[in-house]
Amino acid sequence: MATVFDGDNLIITLNAGGSLHTVDAGENLYSEWKEWLKTSDAQYEPAFRVVGGDPLTPGITAGSYFFLRNDLGWRIRPAEEDATILMTGNLVPEDSALPIAIPTIGAYTVLLNGLQPITQNVAELLLQAQAAEYRGQIAIDTVNGVSGTTYPVGLATNPVNNWADAYTLASTLGITEFTLKGSITPVQALVGYSFIGLSAEYNNVVNLNSQSFDKSRFTAVEIQGAGTGRVETISCGLEGVSGISGIFRSTGLHDTFTLGAGDSVFHQCFSEVAGLGQVILSLNSLNSQVSLRDYVGGLDLRGVAHASANVTVDLKGRLTLHSSNTLGTIVAGSPGGKLVDNSAGSTIDKESFVEAEDVRRTRKRLINREYVNPSTNKIEQQNDDNTGIEYSADIWEDDGVTPWDGTGPIRRRDEMT
Repeated sequence: MATVFDGDNLIITLNAGGSLHTVDAGENLYSEWKEWLKTSDAQYEPAFRVVGGDPLTPGITAGSYFFLRNDLGWRIRPAEEDATILMTGNLVPEDSALPIAIPTIGAYTVLLNGLQPITQNVAELLLQAQAAEYRGQIAIDTVNGVSGTTYPVGLATNPVNNWADAYTLASTLGITEFTLKGSITPVQALVGYSFIGLSAEYNNVVNLNSQSFDKSRFTAVEIQGAGTGRVETISCGLEGVSGISGIFRSTGLHDTFTLGAGDSVFHQCFSEVAGLGQVILSLNSLNSQVSLRDYVGGLDLRGVAHASANVTVDLKGRLTLHSSNTLGTIVAGSPGGKLVDNSAGSTIDKESFVEAEDVRRTRKRLINREYVNPSTNKIEQQNDDNTGIEYSADIWEDDGVTPWDGTGPIRRRDEMT
């Protein structure tokens, strides 16, 4: 099959040639492109620009240089096979800052090589081809990986086993995303990076190690230690974390989480603390706007101690408001949860918080036996096993002052306590 030109997507797909074959820039690329142009009905951006071929002396002409118009979007894709390809002829990119090749569709290993001095920019072409094989990720496996800072170390099929080498590889290739099996402790600021945990059999841990992770994203990893910056977490675990803020989605909280500067949203997060223990979440007296939506489990809220701080807690579980909450506003809501309010100055709005005791009382009032006792002028409600009185209320005549005389309808009663 000849070289295939896809004008709509600006892709040149090379001919399949086996594990080791040669591609000539003039014959297999430029010449076949011109033949394709004759049969194409549509008008596309040019794939090549050629210079050279001029006569120098009788019988000798200047060498031709074939410039791939990568500045217009054209790229070369190898055939779907494992292969080493020898590029011959003077093939050069129009824009040396842009890639010239893209990876195969399937998971194949392809090495694009060149022969000096015929092919120009061979080192750059090779680096681009190798970088494409990483598919935008450096793979880390601290248990079964290997050390090294050159291709093919760091590929998904050949992961690197330590953070230092992984970071060097990423910096060389311009990659900001890591897949992780095992534990790493970065020693540099990582702004705008991404960490993705793989395989549940590993304890995939990122230790923040007092570094900045601003604008970074964590997926399916355990985050530990102190750091700085606004981050995003998805399906992660937070254990003994401090200093960061951001958006936390479907994330489990363990131990104490002391928030850093900036606003934070917790969406469908939950406590990983078993039994009667509670997650401690502290605002650390910062001027922060914090929302917990659909939180499940126990939560001990602390450090709301700035006049402009606002916290909204929507949870299923037990909420404790610590005495360190001295300023700001806390809005608490829960269907059937329990609130323990030890706050000492914060404005607390708990009208939407239906406490467990209220739910229990309502249930008892619907189910337990209730009667009027003329001897005490009270409405009385039995306990669950009818052996004693659970709640009672005084009953009155119309004026609300004169005790009911035992005859006629009951006009008023007090709250049952």
